Amino acid sequence: MRLNYKNFLSNCAILSFTAATSSVALAADLDASWGGLYGGITIGALNGEADPDTTTTDGSYFRTQNINKLNNTFQKDVSGSTATASALVGYLKQNNNFLYGIEADLTVMGFNEKTSTTTGYANGAGENNTETSIKSNFSLAIRPTIGYSFGDTMVQFGAGPVISQFDYKFNFSDFSDISTSTDMDKTTIGVSADIGIKHRFDNDLIIQLDYIYSHYSNIVDSNSLLTNASGSSTNTDVFSHGSEFESNNIRIGLIKYF
Repeated sequence: MRLNYKNFLSNCAILSFTAATSSVALAADLDASWGGLYGGITIGALNGEADPDTTTTDGSYFRTQNINKLNNTFQKDVSGSTATASALVGYLKQNNNFLYGIEADLTVMGFNEKTSTTTGYANGAGENNTETSIKSNFSLAIRPTIGYSFGDTMVQFGAGPVISQFDYKFNFSDFSDISTSTDMDKTTIGVSADIGIKHRFDNDLIIQLDYIYSHYSNIVDSNSLLTNASGSSTNTDVFSHGSEFESNNIRIGLIKYF
C-alpha cells in the first residue's frame, strides 16, 4: 500500500491542533480556583474504640492465680458507633494545581459506651463484676493541609493535633463487698488525619466527602484502692487505670467560599 504523504501531513496537523486546543482547555479547567477562605457543615458516622490498660497488683486481697484473669477482664475493649456533626473553616492558597493551607473543625458526637463482665475467681470462692464506660461529646482539630485540583474537583489531605474530653468510669465489686471505683474527666490532645474530596457543581454548590482518623494515646491516668463495705481502705491491692482511644469518622457536607 502506498502512503499518501499529503493526507498524512494534513491529518497530523489536524490532530496536533486538536491536541493543543484540548490541552489548553484542560489546563484552563485544571486552573479552576480553590484558593481562599471557606466554611461548611458536615454530618457523619463515627466508630470509636477505647483500649483500656487497667491492671491490679497482687496485694493483700487478690491471690496470685487471679491476677492475669482479672487484668484480662479489666482490659476488655469499649467500642461503639455514633452520629456526628461538624462545623469547619479553612483557608487555602493555590499554586497552579497545587493547594496548601490550614483547616479547623469542631465535631460534636454522642459517644457513650460501656462493657460489663462477670467472672469467677480461680479458687471458686465467688464472682466479681467489672464495668468500664467511656464518654466523649466533642473534638476540636487543627490540620495543615495540602491538595491538588482537577478543575471542578479537588483532593485534600491534612494532619495535625486534635483535642477532646473523655469521661472514664470504672467499677469493680465482688461477693464479699470489696470494691473500687474511678470517675475521671480528662482533656486529652491526640493526632488526627483527614483525606477528602470536594466537587463544585455548575450552581457553585460544593459537596465534600472525607474520612478522619483520630488517635489519643492516654485518655485516663489514675489509681485506686480496694475498699470494704464501710468505705475504708484496708487492702494494698492497687488498680492502675490507663487507656488509648481511636476513632474513624466518615462525613459528607456542604462547603461555601467567602
